Amino acid sequence: MRFIIAITMLIYSGIIFAEPKEALLPPPPGFDPKKMNCTEIQNMPRVRAQGSFDLCFAYTAATIAQWYFCKTHNISPCSSVDMKHEISPLSVAGWAHRTDPNKNDELQNHENIEFGGSPLTTLGLFSAEAITMAESCYPFDRVASKYTAVNYSQSIQLNDSLKKILSNMESLFKQYKDTGSTCNNCIVESFKNDLLFDVKPEDLRLALKKQTFGAFLHEVTIASCEDVIEVYRPLSPIMNYYPDLNKTPVPDVTLKVIKSAIQSGYPVAMGGMCTRTENGECDNHSAVISGYCSVNMPDGTKSEVVKIHNSWGMDWQRTHHDGWVDANALVNHQNSAGSIVWWTIPKKK
Repeated sequence: MRFIIAITMLIYSGIIFAEPKEALLPPPPGFDPKKMNCTEIQNMPRVRAQGSFDLCFAYTAATIAQWYFCKTHNISPCSSVDMKHEISPLSVAGWAHRTDPNKNDELQNHENIEFGGSPLTTLGLFSAEAITMAESCYPFDRVASKYTAVNYSQSIQLNDSLKKILSNMESLFKQYKDTGSTCNNCIVESFKNDLLFDVKPEDLRLALKKQTFGAFLHEVTIASCEDVIEVYRPLSPIMNYYPDLNKTPVPDVTLKVIKSAIQSGYPVAMGGMCTRTENGECDNHSAVISGYCSVNMPDGTKSEVVKIHNSWGMDWQRTHHDGWVDANALVNHQNSAGSIVWWTIPKKK
């Protein structure tokens, strides 16, 4: 069944280094998942880094879709698939936004690359068609690495730099749109130097006829690629989410739903994680939850922890207990418009 969400898009920040990490507090002292009865989703995709790009929602959705693809196609290890079988977060990002808001959700209406979105919208609309481009179309790791910071101060600088680059590129697009000019000395050079991509003249000519900057980016980078992944074959995913649309998540219920999904064998996408609050504003983040554990504390109480499969790269995972965080802090620092999403596998008829 087509999943259509008529809600305002939620814009999630792409800030990488955020102190204090309110939603991502460490597990209790002495926590060791190898010595405890923890539940982890097996055969997860590799941990990737989004850099300073505002694409955490797309990396999150791509991780869920990649796990589903590996699971339904018996691919193992999922963490080292070749690029022709690895889902492109850039392509998945298009499912968060309609190119034409007045048209339905066919694949062609999501051929755009927009920054900022929600896992709920992305995975909901994506599940209806479940077709995406492969990472081989535009290997993005080296681009993200170019804009990955080593500290919070540098992350601010890189964020500002990237915003200026994309803003300038959008201005050039608007200036040369519909003129037929290839603008080799501006757009092409910016793609090559700033986004590490060699633009084909014929792709640029087609891209300059697009009506939006997002559609332009899609046409220039991945539209002509023939490496397509049909996630829906042989089984289309079933979309699940909490809370209901236009409802506010209840932390205790959120944790129960996460626990149930993990113990049933499904990773969960979480949006609206408040990783940092500054001047009353919350920097929101999205990530995948791939593990759950209940820890017996010395005082006789229990502490719950979950494992975050983050888009901040392996360095973050290694230095943050392999992604294990305090579960109650996480669910209690989700904003009122946040959600959790997971795909389940339908039973074969």
